[in-house]
Amino acid sequence: MNIKELKNSLQRRKDFFVKVEEQFNQFFDEELEKFSIEPKIKEKIKSLKSKLFNRIFISTKENIEDIYNIFYLLAKEGIDVRDLIQGVFTFVIKSFSEYLLKTKPSVKDVYFLSTLLNEYISIIEKAYLDFAKIQEKEETESLGTKREKYEEEYILDVLNRHKGESFTALSYYKEVPIIFKLKIIKTTDKFIIADISKVNINISKLTGAVYLKVPFLEKPVKTKIVSVDFKRNILALENPRLTDIPAEKRKHVRVMLSEPTKVIVKKDNEETMGLIVDISAKGLKFYTGRLGSIKEGDKVHLSFKLDNHDIKSTGSIKHISDTGKGFMVGVELEPDLKTENVISDFVMSRQFEILKELRL
Repeated sequence: MNIKELKNSLQRRKDFFVKVEEQFNQFFDEELEKFSIEPKIKEKIKSLKSKLFNRIFISTKENIEDIYNIFYLLAKEGIDVRDLIQGVFTFVIKSFSEYLLKTKPSVKDVYFLSTLLNEYISIIEKAYLDFAKIQEKEETESLGTKREKYEEEYILDVLNRHKGESFTALSYYKEVPIIFKLKIIKTTDKFIIADISKVNINISKLTGAVYLKVPFLEKPVKTKIVSVDFKRNILALENPRLTDIPAEKRKHVRVMLSEPTKVIVKKDNEETMGLIVDISAKGLKFYTGRLGSIKEGDKVHLSFKLDNHDIKSTGSIKHISDTGKGFMVGVELEPDLKTENVISDFVMSRQFEILKELRL
C-alpha cells in the first residue's frame, strides 16, 4: 500500500488523531529538551511540529515533497532530529494502540499506522542522505580544486626557478608525435612563458595538449597553448598538471587520414559500414553510426582501400565509445606480413605529409 492508501485506511480513526495532537505537541517538546541543542535551534524545531503533525496525521494528501523539504532544510542547517522523530512516532503508535484497546481493537489499523510512519521515516532518511551525498560531492570537488591549484602553483614555482633552461616538449598533430625544445623565459601566477626561437615548426597548429618533460618533476607536465607570438618568438602555456602521456605507450605510429576512407567490418554474416579516423600498422579507429551486434572483444574481418591497395585483415574490437551521434571503435589489427608492410608504408608516407604541414 502507498501512503495515500494507508491514510485512507486510517480515516475512520480520524477522531484519535484530532484528540492526540495536544499530547503529541507536549511529548515532542519534552523529548526535545533531552537533546543538547542551542535554544534558538530548539525554537526553530518546535515551530515545525504542528506543520509536521498536520502533514502526516491530519491531511489526506501524501505530502511527500513537503516532508522531504522540511528535513532536507534541517539537514542543510546541520540539525539532525531523526532520533527525536523516531521517539515521537513510537509515542503515537503506543497511544494509538491504547486508544484501540478502549474502543474496538484492530491489529490491522496498528499495522497501517506503523507502515505509514515507516514510509515517512524512509522519506526523512532520504532527505538527510541526499544532503550528505551533495555535501560530500561539494567537499570532494572543493578538495580537488584546491589540490589542482596547489599543483599548478608548485609546477609554476619549480619552472620559474629553472628559467633560462630548455626542456623537451611533446605534442601530437593529426596523431603524429611532434617533439621540439622550449626554453623557459619565466612563469607568472597562471602562465608559462617560453622562447620558441629554436622551434622550426608552426607551433600554432598544435591545438591539443603540450607535454613538457622536466627531469626533476616526477611526471611530465601537461599544458595547453594560450597564444603564440612569432614576431617576438614567445609562446604562452596554461593549466600545468602533472600527468602521464597516454599516447606515449603506443607501440606503433598512428596517423590521421587525409580524407574519409570507408571500411567494411564483418562479423559472422553481418556487415557494418564505417569511416577510418586514424590507422597504424597494427590498429585503426573508425567511426560508425550503427554498431549492429559488434561489441568489445569480438573478432571481425575488415576490408578497405589504402593508396589503391585493397586491404583485407582480421582484427579484435578493443574499445567502443559512444559519441552521442555515433560510435568510435578501436580495432587491433592482425594483418599478414604483406598487408602490414602496405599499411606501414602508407603510415610512413602519411607521416611525412603531416610533418610538411607544420613546416614554417
